[in-house]
Amino acid sequence: MAVGRYGQSWVWSGGAWKASGSLAQDPSGSTQFRAVSCATTSTCVAAISSTRLATWRSGAWILSDVPYPVTDVSCWSATSCGLTTEGMGRVSDPELLRWQNGAVTSSVAVPNRSGASELSCPTSTCHFLTQSGGAFYVHRASGSSVTTTRLATDFQGELSCATSTFCMFLGSDGFRTGSGTSWSARKPAEDVIGRNLFSLMDLSCSSSTSCTSVGALGGHDADAMRWDGRQWRTYDLGAGMNTQRALDCAAWTSCMVVDSRGRFTRWTGSSWTSRTTLANSTGGFLALDCTTSTSCLASDMFGNVLTWTGGSTWGRSSLTEGASLVDCAGSTCMATDTAEGDWRVRRSGTWGPRVLDRVYGAFGRVVCSSSTSCFLLYSDQVRRWTGSSWASLVSSVATSAGTSRSTAPARRSAWRSVTAAGP
Repeated sequence: MAVGRYGQSWVWSGGAWKASGSLAQDPSGSTQFRAVSCATTSTCVAAISSTRLATWRSGAWILSDVPYPVTDVSCWSATSCGLTTEGMGRVSDPELLRWQNGAVTSSVAVPNRSGASELSCPTSTCHFLTQSGGAFYVHRASGSSVTTTRLATDFQGELSCATSTFCMFLGSDGFRTGSGTSWSARKPAEDVIGRNLFSLMDLSCSSSTSCTSVGALGGHDADAMRWDGRQWRTYDLGAGMNTQRALDCAAWTSCMVVDSRGRFTRWTGSSWTSRTTLANSTGGFLALDCTTSTSCLASDMFGNVLTWTGGSTWGRSSLTEGASLVDCAGSTCMATDTAEGDWRVRRSGTWGPRVLDRVYGAFGRVVCSSSTSCFLLYSDQVRRWTGSSWASLVSSVATSAGTSRSTAPARRSAWRSVTAAGP
């Protein structure tokens, strides 16, 4: 099952995805999915942004109350799950709840720890992570007994347990395997895969010799990494090192990855399939530019550009991997993805190819003054597109008051932020 941020859900039946119902939204917007876990093909439990759980049975979602806001869920049977909580601000608040047959049956508190995450419960014995002082700690909860181990000093980490006695912790500086208080020595990521783990997104272990992770290995694109108990192999997943991905593996030969733009790819046992859209992500509009009374372009957080030519509808093009900044001068338009570092230009109604030109970290929107001149502002520096490529950064012009002024000309295009529903 895949869930969207604002209550949508889809079920994979082995050959295709289909919509499986949505949560009813209340005025506060608190019915947003946070996490989902499916122990069987007919039952799933989801954490939502409130003190409630959502249970999916027979194709419908049913809400039930829990005493604390839930951050993650992991189920070991159709009626039994572990829940991590963010508490209610009290020292005595638990980090873990066990939920069975629709009710909380036990709770586990870890002294001097908060912010539980990365819950993994292959059985009623659960592991989860907390962070303190720049370090990750793993907690193993078996019944009412809890053991705690300091694993690594890292800024990111993923945890997955295939059994109650085998887990993997993967951080940007390497990985460890074990459980409870018994863990292997850290194996540096550079020694394992030859590159640093620039960004980690998810980890799933289906056995003690089968783990898969998705993230970015310091390059421009996303990658999958598969571990067979002895060594790691890497696979290119395409563009989007900043596109959030979720992963789950039922077996060594079967993994599914879905991303925040509503696309999926599968591991079929020998290779990854190409990315295919299961549900279009739309919303979070970033920019709007109108060059005439019947010609407007809008861009959103999901790399889409919508075009209006005076009619009752907007044409939709998926142009970039991440959030798009767009501006036009006459019939020439520029779309930049400053998170991924690439751009595309439209001339005479046709968008050109995606060009990687490292246009990272621009401050604000792109501004175009002619068909061969566009500008991106980087704090007190500016970068100019000359019709074929982006020039190097140059300092902006200092005003008499000692402040900075961009060399980009003023434009009349508007900028606004809009929030809309999307996966």
